[in-house]
Amino acid sequence: MVSALEIDPFNSDELMYGTGATIYRSGNLTDWDLDGGVIDIAPAAQGIEETAIQDLVAPTGDVALVSAMLDLGGFVHEDIATVSDAFQGPYFGGGTSVDAAGRDGATVARAGTDGSGAHLAAVSHDGGGTWVASPAAADASGPGTVAVGAEGSAVVWSPAGADALFSTDGGDTWETAAGLPAGARIEADRVDPHAFYGFLGGDFFVSADGGATFVATPAQGLPVEGNVRFAAVPGAPGALWLAGGEEDGTYGLWRTADAGSTWQRVDGFDEADTVGFGKAAPGATSPAIYVAAKRDGVRGVWRSIDGGDTWVRINDDEHQWGWIGADIEGDPDVFGRVYIATNGRGIVVGDDSTAAAADPWSPAATYGAGDVVTYDDATWVASWWTRGQAPGGVSGPWQEVAAEDSGIAVWTASRTFTRGDVVTHGGEPVAREMVRAGQRAGGLGVRPVGGASVLSCVEAEAPCRGGSGSVHDGADPDPSVSRQASTLSARALPTTKPMTSGRPAAILRPATSQYSQPSGPVPCTPWRTRSPSAEGAMWCGKRSDPSGSTISNVISSHSLSSKKRMR
Repeated sequence: MVSALEIDPFNSDELMYGTGATIYRSGNLTDWDLDGGVIDIAPAAQGIEETAIQDLVAPTGDVALVSAMLDLGGFVHEDIATVSDAFQGPYFGGGTSVDAAGRDGATVARAGTDGSGAHLAAVSHDGGGTWVASPAAADASGPGTVAVGAEGSAVVWSPAGADALFSTDGGDTWETAAGLPAGARIEADRVDPHAFYGFLGGDFFVSADGGATFVATPAQGLPVEGNVRFAAVPGAPGALWLAGGEEDGTYGLWRTADAGSTWQRVDGFDEADTVGFGKAAPGATSPAIYVAAKRDGVRGVWRSIDGGDTWVRINDDEHQWGWIGADIEGDPDVFGRVYIATNGRGIVVGDDSTAAAADPWSPAATYGAGDVVTYDDATWVASWWTRGQAPGGVSGPWQEVAAEDSGIAVWTASRTFTRGDVVTHGGEPVAREMVRAGQRAGGLGVRPVGGASVLSCVEAEAPCRGGSGSVHDGADPDPSVSRQASTLSARALPTTKPMTSGRPAAILRPATSQYSQPSGPVPCTPWRTRSPSAEGAMWCGKRSDPSGSTISNVISSHSLSSKKRMR
């Protein structure tokens, strides 16, 4: 639709007209008077955006951003500083949803309406270079939302007003999903490739089989009316945040760590419209969280770099863009970069001018708990007061903190991990379980979760820390073994000084455990430490005594998980 058309009264060759997409211009209008004359028309709105953005996703890897918008369909933005071509093959006249696999940034999906008015989904496994389109959704009133499983093979599409569909082969074939209400909003877990989530009318749904079936969780207290957006946390299976609601009703921000079974309202937010995640701050162990919300009476864009404990407003009163509740996304590769979907002003890109790498470690400096430095091309966080002690090694005040672009932590020998943490290590998924001293274990061995690995240390009161020589076979977890059965017994480790948790350290002795290997079941001691026990032992607990004088013979072994590297 043309909203206005003008010819320059001083230049008969110049024509400009506006549409819902942009402003177009011709510089040779009088050629129209010639026999067979053709005029050239091209967009002329440099830096002026009129697009209504419906959804965004910032994949890991080469593509910076993928957008869905009305009128133009959307774009694959390989470089946010250059203009990209709109979606083709299939062409979308309007796009409503985009997503990318949490652990495979080359797999992206989109939902929209083509030139004939059919509602479609399309999947690409080469970063948007080529697409495979779904059949048109029968009886749908709109394209709805689409979600891609963490590894890219499972896709779920929920058209508006129609049954949800799922694909297990990357979009080649589709089947009807069961248990999800028509038109429910959907998202995928960023770690577990089998986990998908849905929301509609205050009810939250979860699928553990790649979207084939959904069941309602017992969640209560979520918004029943109004716009609702939710997102899964990178690197943390089963962790999600939800924003939305309406004025004079339930309206705010919630979080869950158990795949939506229970939700906790985040204090301080009067209203919240959308939530997203980006690269963690240097030394941080959780992704940056971005929220378009009203907090303590102030509307704005808010960010947390400590898992939601504290918040800072990152825009000001001079930088606001109307309703920005459609989506907000942090960049997985650049800390401090955020993408904001506006309703008529395009995509706003924000960069934190204060975001910078940590300072190099200095032998003359004094550091306290939480201080971050760089050393030997790695980032380190101080666990306690230290001066003159260089980062490195297994024990000591420094923990090396690293993560994949997917947000999943990289296992390092010096870092403390707690129950439920997920790490990548060794290229294969491995999970181990630990038990409290004196408690018999139902198993100590491999426990993959959806192709990833979850640290399952039952010693919930104290985190676990692992180091060189402390893990299976005296080195790293062995991904080739899978637990069949194992039992543990424990005895106290003599110590002259209690741990800060108030309990003495302990040795957990693995009894004979059967592991299936190519050579057949063999006895195995899954954990070894440099401890007084010649049989191999492990100690679960955060070593908080910087001198280490009373426990210097023990390397604290964390219950480590590892998963296949994303790329």
